[in-house]
Amino acid sequence: MDRPTPRINSKRMQYYVGQVVRMTGKLLRVNGDTAIIESTDGGNVEVRLSRDSHLSDPIVEIIGHVEDEHTLKMLTGSDMGSDVDLQTWDTMTELMHKFPEIFMEPDQAKPL
Repeated sequence: MDRPTPRINSKRMQYYVGQVVRMTGKLLRVNGDTAIIESTDGGNVEVRLSRDSHLSDPIVEIIGHVEDEHTLKMLTGSDMGSDVDLQTWDTMTELMHKFPEIFMEPDQAKPL
């Protein structure tokens, strides 16, 4: 990836269809090649897992391609442990979009 990937939550997915993003959330369940995560804003997102994914912690970060407003195709993922305050993480995510000039490329910010 030659440019920063915007950090989003579930309510911002509709604005990033076709783009690569980062999303952090609580791993709710894994079923075969699909997982459901609860994004930092409380919305559920379906994640189409990569073949080599090994997510096991309660909190995960997914870098992936937004297929539609509810589905993320995983490119890579990271376990984040269990001691993450998702409400604070969501506040940080929203601040990144409020002040995009600090955190991302100007064309990557999408208003709600």
